[in-house]
Amino acid sequence: MQAGGNCHNLRLDTQKLIDLPVASPLLSGLLNVINDDDITIREFAAMIRQDPVLAARIIGLSNSAYFGQAHPITSVEEAIFKSLGLRMTKSLVLSIAMAGNFGSFQQFPAFDIQRYWLEAILCAYLARELCVHLPAAHRADIDDAYLSGLLHDFGMLPVIYLYYDEVKPIINKTTAPEEFSQAMRILLGADHHQVGAWLAHKWQIPENIVTVLAHYPEAEYQGNHADLVNLIHGVVMLIRAIMANEEVNMEMPAARFLMQTLGVDETRLMATVENLLHKRDGLEIISTELARSETA
Repeated sequence: MQAGGNCHNLRLDTQKLIDLPVASPLLSGLLNVINDDDITIREFAAMIRQDPVLAARIIGLSNSAYFGQAHPITSVEEAIFKSLGLRMTKSLVLSIAMAGNFGSFQQFPAFDIQRYWLEAILCAYLARELCVHLPAAHRADIDDAYLSGLLHDFGMLPVIYLYYDEVKPIINKTTAPEEFSQAMRILLGADHHQVGAWLAHKWQIPENIVTVLAHYPEAEYQGNHADLVNLIHGVVMLIRAIMANEEVNMEMPAARFLMQTLGVDETRLMATVENLLHKRDGLEIISTELARSETA
């Protein structure tokens, strides 16, 4: 693939798109039950145990310091019942399974997989906590909010997997996410948001999540699933400001966006952000566990 004006549009770059991984049998099975409210912990645990590596990751997460277990957890059932809960486990398992389709990211040293998971975990936490307090007119499903936060930048994984040699020079030369997206569009003809949405659609990820992947960078998006897309837009802006060590206040663009676009109460927003900051060290432990599972 050639860079600049001579590059093919990524959507038409058929050879590399054909090479995108197909959904694993486990991932296909997970997609069938992710929104099934009737599945039991025992049934879901049995599905996870079909992949011993995935089962070990879930048990490892449940034993992390964030969850503060008094006694070691040794089974998937215990991990779900005593620590993670069924709803969180579904989202984490789906995210891990999707990332697992690309193998280890140890072979791509310029890509910071730990930072990827840290942003994902922080966004998922904040999206879930804010979702509960949104006005009814703008309230998305809490599980969809958490999963969207986890997967919002999923497209980075197939881009690194397929185009590492092409994007490696720009990974460390661009600081702002919008600069990276623009550089990617110049280089490849499309950015990771488009690639992630195409692959998620190919894998039959729910439509509202695919829409988030494609459109969350857009301010005040007004298409399908707008409330969920706008929630993730504001959450991602806020988390990136926090990760850049910016001082959090209600005048920052992310806070104003959430309050003006979705009607988030100022007092509630500040309290939620303060709670996230209080729990950040523990959430970082979770992201480290997830990153370790990708580089093992």
